[in-house]
Amino acid sequence: MAVELGLGLIAIAREWGTTRVIPTVSKANSLLSLAVDSGVRFFDTAPAYGNSEIILGDWMRNYEQSSSTIVSTKMGEFWEDKTSKTFVSHEYENLKNSIDTSLQRLGRIDILSVHKANSDNIRSADVLEAIAYAKTKGISKFGVSVSDLQTAKQAAAMEQYTYLQFPLNLENQSLAAVVGICEGNGKIPVVNRPLNMGKIAIVQSDRSARIASAFNYLVKDMSNGYILSGTSDLSHFAENLECFKNARKMPATAH
Repeated sequence: MAVELGLGLIAIAREWGTTRVIPTVSKANSLLSLAVDSGVRFFDTAPAYGNSEIILGDWMRNYEQSSSTIVSTKMGEFWEDKTSKTFVSHEYENLKNSIDTSLQRLGRIDILSVHKANSDNIRSADVLEAIAYAKTKGISKFGVSVSDLQTAKQAAAMEQYTYLQFPLNLENQSLAAVVGICEGNGKIPVVNRPLNMGKIAIVQSDRSARIASAFNYLVKDMSNGYILSGTSDLSHFAENLECFKNARKMPATAH
C-alpha cells in the first residue's frame, strides 16, 4: 500500500489543537462526507474523544459511501461526561466493556488499538485477554498508540499488533525512528499530529508551503501507512489534503 492521508476525529467532539472549536454535529458529518468523497478511507477515533465514536457511527449508518472506510478505534482511555475529563484503565472488565460500547456505537471495528500504551500494559494479561475477547466479536486487527520509543520497539516485536500509532512532525522528531521500526518488523505506521496540533499551520505566511513541507518530511521516509489530519474544519481539511498530495510530488530532500 502507499502512504495515505487519514482523518483523526478527536477534534469533532473535544477541544483540541490551536483552534479548540468543537463543530456542530452537522458540520462534523459534512467533514466526514467530504473526506470520503475526496478518497480518504482511514478514520481514527477513540472512547476518550468525547462523542466522536457516536458521531462517526451515526454518520456511517446514514451515508451510503461509508462502507469503503476503515474504522480504527482504541481501548484503555475513557471519557467522563460529568467532568469532561478522561481516565486511563487497562483492567480487563473495563476493556471488555469498552469494546462492547464501541461496537454498539460504531457498528464495526476494523482496527482496535491499545490507548495510552506502555511497555507493561501492551503485554499484560488483561490487555491480551481483551484482545482475545475482541477476536470473538469479529475484530481481527490490532495496534498500539505509543508515545515512547521503548514501547514502540516492544510492540513491533509482538505478533498481536500490526499498527503502531505515534506522534511525529517537523517540530517533534523524537519518535522518527518508529518509521524504520515499523518497516523492519512488517508493521504499519499511523502518524498523528503531523502539523503539531496545528502549530505548524497557524502562521499564515507561506501556510500551504509549510504544510506541504511538513507532510513531505513524513512521506519521504514512509513506504506505507497513514498520516492523520486532525482538523475538524472543512476548509483546513481540504487544504491539508491538497498539501498532502503536493508533498508526495516534492523532492525527497525538501523540508
